[in-house]
Amino acid sequence: MPDNKEIQPIEGEIVEKAEAIGAELETDIREAAKRGGVFIGTLNIMTQPARNLITEPLADLYKDRYEGKYKRPKHVFAFDMGLIALGAALAVVSIYFGLIYKPFETVQVGLIAEPKAPSSGGEIVLNLTVANNGKDPIEDVSAALKLPTQIKFERASLPYDRASQTVAFGEIDAKSDATVRIVGTLNGAVGQNIRASAIVTYKDASENTIKKSAAASVKITGSSVGAAFEMPDSIAVGQIVNGDIRYFNHSNAPINNVVIIPNWPQNFVLSSSSPEIKNGMWFVGTLAPGSEGKIAWSGMETAGGASADEFIVETGMRSGADILTQSQSKMVVTLIDPGIGIAFDGATVARLGDTLALTATYKNTGDHTLNGAALTAALDGGLSILNIDRAALGDINPGDTGTVKLTVRVSNKPPDALKNATGVMLAVRVSVAGKLDNNSTVAISSPAWNIKIATQLGMTAGARYWSDTGDQLGRGPLPPTVGKTTTLWIFWNVSNTTGTVNNVRITGKLPANVTYTGKAANPFGSAPLYDPATRIMTWNVGDVPAWPGVTTDAIGAACEVTITPTADERGTYAPLMTDQQVTGVDAATGLTLSATASDITTHLTTDPQAAATGTVK
Repeated sequence: MPDNKEIQPIEGEIVEKAEAIGAELETDIREAAKRGGVFIGTLNIMTQPARNLITEPLADLYKDRYEGKYKRPKHVFAFDMGLIALGAALAVVSIYFGLIYKPFETVQVGLIAEPKAPSSGGEIVLNLTVANNGKDPIEDVSAALKLPTQIKFERASLPYDRASQTVAFGEIDAKSDATVRIVGTLNGAVGQNIRASAIVTYKDASENTIKKSAAASVKITGSSVGAAFEMPDSIAVGQIVNGDIRYFNHSNAPINNVVIIPNWPQNFVLSSSSPEIKNGMWFVGTLAPGSEGKIAWSGMETAGGASADEFIVETGMRSGADILTQSQSKMVVTLIDPGIGIAFDGATVARLGDTLALTATYKNTGDHTLNGAALTAALDGGLSILNIDRAALGDINPGDTGTVKLTVRVSNKPPDALKNATGVMLAVRVSVAGKLDNNSTVAISSPAWNIKIATQLGMTAGARYWSDTGDQLGRGPLPPTVGKTTTLWIFWNVSNTTGTVNNVRITGKLPANVTYTGKAANPFGSAPLYDPATRIMTWNVGDVPAWPGVTTDAIGAACEVTITPTADERGTYAPLMTDQQVTGVDAATGLTLSATASDITTHLTTDPQAAATGTVK
């Protein structure tokens, strides 16, 4: 044990020695730390990364740039590090207040659209809320809304000015809020993003006018309008298939300008539909809430090679020249390819009243036998079958081929359904029906064999003494008198139906006692010509359009003649013109057309005022 004596300092030791002792103690402490217990060792391990990342680089910085270069290098170094720390702190504060910290607003405006995933044709609700979180009321609160064109305003929970799209809240008390509910119908393309916005204006307690805005965006995810194919799950190539397209409106509001757009498979040909398809789509118009309808159609798959086909139908809404897509439905059908092909040969143009010979050739290029096959024909209105040389075809085995002859007649006049139509083509189709491998019954139809029908050219003719208005056109005795001269006017009119006729000409012959005076009226074509040697009058009309006097101006001409009845004509209607004929060339078919008119006599049937005065005296 040491003596319990007061230790006296050694006199005369210098300061440098004290510093040396301190350095030795510092070294001893570091060495002791290295040898120390678990706590010290763990602390060394935990702080090693920090020393590597911070302490050691700062020590290197101090040695390189401060040590030995300043009178008090540690003080300068500490001062610089303080400035750097202050700058970092200011940066953190700036970020906090600029990006993270949001100052409290006494008036807050929010616009929320419901539902979040709206459907076109359905209802959309915009909830505009103005919250006054301050201690004073706000006054003259109003909101100006900007609704996109896809939202049609229906109603609002507060008074709403449709013209300016504004709503008035009035005064909102402190610590209170007010909400207006705006309901509209949404009409837009599926997948389209729409955005509504509002600007709220109010006066605070200091009578300052303040504006705040809010916006809401939604994406149209579906539609209330839909359509789907209703048809057999499997169809045979070459067989007429009938089906429907069912369409509907599942919303609670009417939907306007609805269109149905079919997307047929590549080898499918639409033959008919009700209503008629126009420009590749059906125009349904307005669909009432909860309503549905059907489009009936028929068509044929014309070629095999695939095991299935996709029938796709889309719905849309017309908006000006654009179609806003609404929905799409797809149906996959199985294809059965019997391998039976049918081809036609024969006339492709005809006049009204013609009889035509056609040949249908069938061939089995597949692997199936068509048992008990029979052939039938279907024709458009205006055509009729006179004869089919054989209808029962028996079994058609793979590789078999054969022909069937048909005699077809064209009606003498266009069907009433073709009134005012132009460019008429009438079609013949045949079907071969039987059981495929004694199992499923199929009917394979030929493509349409189209026959271009020439127009029907005609003429009317008559003579007059009086005009329709009662003016006197003729001169001389009426009834005509033997040996005396009476002047009359002959009128020609051209009739035509479904197409243009080129190089139209009318001719007629004057009897020996009838003379052309040289007077004529011809608003269409050239003036009538008279050949004294043949006594034939000729009017070169030119080209005559379809349906003159119906869809175009009437075409006619008139010429003046005189008659001096002979003694043998006494008590009869004396002839004025005979052998009248109109001819021309059909522009669509190239066929020559002609027609005749009855002889014109002094029985003036086209002149009611003179009709009973035509018998020669």
